Amino acid sequence: MLRPRALVLLLLLACSLSSAACRHEVEFSPRDGAADARADADASGDGAPAIDVADGPPSDTSGVDGWSQVDLSTTGIGAAQLRAISGSLQNGIYVVGQGIGGGVALYSFSGDSWAKDEKLSSSAPLDGVWVSPDTAVARVVVVGAQLWWRTEPSAIWTTHSLPSAGKAVWGTKQTVNGVSYVATASGQLTRWERTFQPGASPCTDNKLSLDGVWATGQGTDVFAVGAAGTIRYWSDDNAAVCSEQVTPTTKDLHAVHGVDSPLLAYAVGAEGVVLKLAGTAPSWTWQPVAGTPPDETYYGVFVRSPSDIWIVGCKGQTPRVRHYDGTGTFTDMTPRDPGGATCYRGVWADSERVWVVGDAAALLYIKTKG
Repeated sequence: MLRPRALVLLLLLACSLSSAACRHEVEFSPRDGAADARADADASGDGAPAIDVADGPPSDTSGVDGWSQVDLSTTGIGAAQLRAISGSLQNGIYVVGQGIGGGVALYSFSGDSWAKDEKLSSSAPLDGVWVSPDTAVARVVVVGAQLWWRTEPSAIWTTHSLPSAGKAVWGTKQTVNGVSYVATASGQLTRWERTFQPGASPCTDNKLSLDGVWATGQGTDVFAVGAAGTIRYWSDDNAAVCSEQVTPTTKDLHAVHGVDSPLLAYAVGAEGVVLKLAGTAPSWTWQPVAGTPPDETYYGVFVRSPSDIWIVGCKGQTPRVRHYDGTGTFTDMTPRDPGGATCYRGVWADSERVWVVGDAAALLYIKTKG
């Protein structure tokens, strides 16, 4: 019989020979009040349950296990820089970005099998995508040098001109009022009606680039973020209102996302900036959230519930994924194997998985349980 000390030595030897032998898998479990969180997610069209990261934060050099990489080698996109991801149960998942010679778009109906969308052609990068949570009118909207939209996966894309390159897009439920909003490089927030006829163009006085946009499910409240800490607010309930929000930063903001009920939004950007929406309309305030390193830049944020926020970006040439519990605790959820990426550019979540996209055709997900 092996002595206890000999048994320990054998286990240590096994760990040194095979990292898988001692690998610690990431587990997720529902928080208290998960039903309320699911209601919040449903109201925003996300349909994702709240989760809680059970493990403590890993070291910056090790990363965490549990992430799976999607092999896109057969799609023909090469080492494309993937910049945005969006999806819904009804209409599948879309990813857009920049490949050799122009923009690229990928789609999947289940998340398991992916293909390049050969019907969408662009010589310029594709920067934003929004997939409707329902099946009425426009189901997928893509922005780049212009705007593309279509109703069915087999349909051709319809295009429209934009005042400048579109950087991000968000829409409301098409069965409600069918409005889409596009944030542009010239600082305009353009509004498109249900049949994709140009509507009022709010926030035309802004000259700084707008890089992110998010709207509530009914389109009542719309927030756009951009250069030098810019945040603009538009209300479809009051078409005369396009206000510049007071923010505690002059750093560039790259993304914004939130949930409807209770209304909550986060904006993220350069030098580790994370801002949280506070107050009530129209006197919104944005408060800084402490706890992130100032040498990280964030390009994507996805809010599943008030206690379940995912943020992606990079520290120099090293990608980063952060999870925030809404109460002051950030957990480093960066994959141990980053999939060849030097930076993650977008994040989206469905009811089972959190997805991230980035450089070098990186497309990864981590499973959650509710």
